Amino acid sequence: MKIYILFIIIFCFSILLSENVAIVGSYQISNSELAAEMEQIRSNENISYSRVRSMALERLIKKYVLLNYADENGITVDEAELEAFFIHQLGDLARFQTNGTFDHNKYLAFSNTSNGVKILSEMRKEILVDKTRTLVEDSIQISDNELLRNYFMEHTEIDLGYAIVNVEDANVPLDISMSDADQYYFQNKRKFDKVEKVKLKFFIVFKDDFTIAVTPNVQNKLNEIALADSTLGELELNNIRFALEQEEITAKAMQKSKQLRELLIAEESVFYPIIETNYLSVNETLGNLPEGIVKTAFEMKEGQFSQPFDFGEGIIVFQIIDFDKISRDELETANAVWKEFLLKEKDARNDYHEYFDNHIDKFIVPAAVVNTIELSRSSLFIKPDDEDFINEMRKQIENNIDDRRELMQLADDNNLKFDRNIIFLETFHNRSPLQDGIASLINREFEQGFIPSKNGLVFFWVDSFFPEYIPDFGKIKDQLPKFIDIAQSDSTDYREYYNSHRKDFMTADSLQLGGVMFGIADNISEMQEEISDETLMEIYQNNLDNYYRKKSIKLDRIFVSEKSQANIIFQQAENGIEFDLLKYCFDKKSRFPNDGIIEYEKLPDRIGSILSDTANDVILEPIAFDDGWLIIKKLKDFKAGMIPFKDLKQTIKYNELLKLSNEYALNAARTVFDSTSYFSHLNKYFRPEQIFKTQFQNADLEFDHLGSIKQYKTDLMRIWRNEKFSSIIKNDLGYAVIFVLKKKSARQLTFEEAQIQIEDIFAAKERFKNARNYFSILRDEIIKGVNPDSLLRYLGGWKKAEDLSLKSEIPGVDFSDDIMNDILDREPGYCSPVIPINEKQLLLYYIERLKRPGQEEFLTEKAAYKRKFLQKEYNQWFEKYRSRINVQKKL
Repeated sequence: MKIYILFIIIFCFSILLSENVAIVGSYQISNSELAAEMEQIRSNENISYSRVRSMALERLIKKYVLLNYADENGITVDEAELEAFFIHQLGDLARFQTNGTFDHNKYLAFSNTSNGVKILSEMRKEILVDKTRTLVEDSIQISDNELLRNYFMEHTEIDLGYAIVNVEDANVPLDISMSDADQYYFQNKRKFDKVEKVKLKFFIVFKDDFTIAVTPNVQNKLNEIALADSTLGELELNNIRFALEQEEITAKAMQKSKQLRELLIAEESVFYPIIETNYLSVNETLGNLPEGIVKTAFEMKEGQFSQPFDFGEGIIVFQIIDFDKISRDELETANAVWKEFLLKEKDARNDYHEYFDNHIDKFIVPAAVVNTIELSRSSLFIKPDDEDFINEMRKQIENNIDDRRELMQLADDNNLKFDRNIIFLETFHNRSPLQDGIASLINREFEQGFIPSKNGLVFFWVDSFFPEYIPDFGKIKDQLPKFIDIAQSDSTDYREYYNSHRKDFMTADSLQLGGVMFGIADNISEMQEEISDETLMEIYQNNLDNYYRKKSIKLDRIFVSEKSQANIIFQQAENGIEFDLLKYCFDKKSRFPNDGIIEYEKLPDRIGSILSDTANDVILEPIAFDDGWLIIKKLKDFKAGMIPFKDLKQTIKYNELLKLSNEYALNAARTVFDSTSYFSHLNKYFRPEQIFKTQFQNADLEFDHLGSIKQYKTDLMRIWRNEKFSSIIKNDLGYAVIFVLKKKSARQLTFEEAQIQIEDIFAAKERFKNARNYFSILRDEIIKGVNPDSLLRYLGGWKKAEDLSLKSEIPGVDFSDDIMNDILDREPGYCSPVIPINEKQLLLYYIERLKRPGQEEFLTEKAAYKRKFLQKEYNQWFEKYRSRINVQKKL
């Protein structure tokens, strides 16, 4: 009642101010209304003026947000509701009573006065606000089961012990002696407890930094070339421009790197980012930098500077700061000793040499002497998959394919790796998958040809054949256990597997395709003026529901394995080295979000809480995450609400232009499709450089320009060479009209051809089964109470994860949610079965502590928790709706 009496007093005795302090949708908040609300708060609380004003304004905004919602949804207050509310609030005042009873006629008379109209209007608003809120709250429902589940998810506390074991480490005989392993460990751990590492400093000169600087010189050279040869067309001149730019940019970057190197050697100060690493082992890599840097460093001397190396994006120079023997983690040492122990145990158990000598006739196999030339640059800091270089070398080989002397000279002139090996054609694996691939081609009567390799492409040719070749024992001894098992049996299991899985043992369908591609985004730059700001705003207004964003953050992060490296990176970032540069040099893959704007609720709770309390543009000290460390730079916070139009304008415009460009590309593809039947017809409409040809390759692999064509493969294999495919192909990039240039159908592999694959399948299954069985034995020991730290010393150790909730993630486990859901039904002391994580790892976990809220606790707090839960849901609804309407505060 007080507020209405107060309103009457203020209305009658105050000078009303007409200025508005805020706009909320279709409503305006006046100074006088704000003053009344402030007076109401000030009468109850002793706080500062600015705080009172802020609280009062926020209350009024919430009120008018709900009134907007009521207007939109046709929620109203009828006269009976208004009168009932009036009676409840002011009906006991004498001026509205006759003989001690509320007088309806006096109420009607009051309602027609100017004061009455205003007071009843305020009452109607209050009723409507309460009614609207009640209707919204009543629309938010949650079942008792859902409520119980959410309560348990929030209030359950878990301590886990767990182990993640590599299959290769646990693939051991079940009767292996752990006492022998322990003895071997204590005798040999000093050999493994330290590893040589190197510490580096380096700088990078990026080529992009010189793009603008070389433009005048490139243009002058291009003008001279154009004047000297008037026959050059636009395409040729563009190609020349690109080549000149690359040459000039590389020269500038190389010159800069040499100058910096000389200054550093002379111990002069340089104003350029010099980056430092921690101690690195020989096989470690650094972010986006070439893989060979660290290996090369081990071949240098302390204090020595490398020569400048061109790695494509820039030039790198590094210096050896220090070599040291760094102590390994105890578990790493134990695992290294375990691996050597297993090798020695295996050798001790296998007396295969005698079997080899006594059954030499069983080891006779066909073989071939094969020469290979690897079509990749051998320089450490040149990308091995240099496509232009590989294509040029392939062309020269094809032109001289029958001239072996010329091929050898070609390899020598271009520093290509040449090799000659004896390759087994049956029974035994060769020393590399590449050689096994060559053997497969030879068995299909190819005596020369090209075969893909990890570094690009390899050309091979057969010098001679040995129908009956006896291999060296040393080259096949690792394969003898499997071979002898096969030799001593009739291979029935393998043949049965082959017969039941024949479809899995086929050569691939092969295709070479050609055609033209019309990119969806190719024409966007020509359409920049085709969509007005008014149209973009209309699109924005019509799709507001799609533009709501929960409380979010924009951040950047670097993930590394070692805490020491994380500390060095953090210190260098604090000292002013650009975060992006450090990220380029050090960042490793991680499941932690990295790109764009991220909702807080998608971050781990602990990290999200830290970031929420951190100011913008602050770099956090390293935070442990999974099996590594994060260095996070917080860029900006975003409150929950609608994304402003100004932030989305360019995105909306791009998407609309993309639709127009997509339509243009599709129409162009339709025109070409309707105008052609065979590949040669494209020459009428396109220049050679606009027409693409793919490699002749496995049809199940992705093709250049086209990506995967698996869904079209069957139809493509049915049409004639050079014939057009029956429809336009669409992918993420655009639309293509394609033609089949070459094809070769798949064929069934014979059992002999498939035998190596089958043996590998059986061997992998056997390794997995052995590892699972051995790990299960260790699990049984853990259940009996044996210390898991000692049991798992050699297999990576026993890990702890404490104070987890049911929403937590177990480091290294992608399906933590499934495990947490299973834990809900378990008790402390429960030990899981051995769980496969993937083909290479197994998991075991043990519940050390599980504190669950009891049923009585839930029932006691159910009403309060439900109110809290529904309030949270209501607040989310309110903030989302509020962000949709126009709310403006005026200073």
